Amino acid sequence: MASPCEKIHNLGIILKEKGPIDAYQEISPALESSVMQTVRSVLKGCCAGCAVPVGLFKAMQVSACLALPKDIMIKISS
Repeated sequence: MASPCEKIHNLGIILKEKGPIDAYQEISPALESSVMQTVRSVLKGCCAGCAVPVGLFKAMQVSACLALPKDIMIKISS
């Protein structure tokens, strides 16, 4: 995962080291997502509004054909 943010870069390394992810387990309401557990652990002290975690989760869903490949965008206007 390429990012100028050191914490996001480290998150990518740690997720890669964990190996394959079971997408069905990740979306199960009965279990806590291992991706989100890792995000909370690695990104402690990071901006609470960071959009990377939701982007990772969405990419995992699309990769497993559990969601449609649709661009997502956060737009802020005043």
